[in-house]
Amino acid sequence: MPGRGPTFAPGTRRGSAAAVIVCGEAEAEARAAWYRKVEGSPLTARQRRFVIEYIVDVSATQAALRAGYSERTAARLGSRLLRNPDIAALLAEHAHQVASIRGLEVKRIEEELAHSALFDPIDIFDPETGAMLPLRERPERARRAVAGYEEEALFETVVTGVGPRGGEKKQRVQVGVIRKVRWTSKVEALRLALQRLGALTEKHEIVGPQSVVVNIGVRRKTAAASSGKSTP
Repeated sequence: MPGRGPTFAPGTRRGSAAAVIVCGEAEAEARAAWYRKVEGSPLTARQRRFVIEYIVDVSATQAALRAGYSERTAARLGSRLLRNPDIAALLAEHAHQVASIRGLEVKRIEEELAHSALFDPIDIFDPETGAMLPLRERPERARRAVAGYEEEALFETVVTGVGPRGGEKKQRVQVGVIRKVRWTSKVEALRLALQRLGALTEKHEIVGPQSVVVNIGVRRKTAAASSGKSTP
């Protein structure tokens, strides 16, 4: 709608951390529907506040603090709240919603990841002269693998004639260009691609007292295990 001002999340104040500004009408309607779903969820008031605050900066600890949890417990509880099924579902829906609106579909992300993982540096050089191609002349697959690009002109002072007083007339002229390309990390892209394909898993271990190794995701056993007791 022409002339429409920014829309703020329902139930928030202008300037508050949770007042997320929405720019498009379709996006505003989708976001409002999501906020209504949060408000209608079976979560407690503080948990709902955590969900709203989490999407501001995607920091579980900071979101927990803004939701009213204490500084002493914010980090621990923030991590635990993210594992709550209802909270995880709401955040996943929000992420999908934002991705769809912004054009960040999974297929597009996978394509970008493939470009970074499989690029061949030879694509940025002229096959006849061996010179580095200007950025606009490089294939799209090579451009997408670039993390940074710098271009610096080289100059020299040359004698171009005789000055009005008989001295040398000099002029600063460009004699070349230095182009620097910084690629995305190929190793990191390959690691992420393997994880996406399910061909790579990471094992995390915590070494506790008495050299007891506890695998993440496995129910933790205490010294009381021998008596048939365990703690979550």
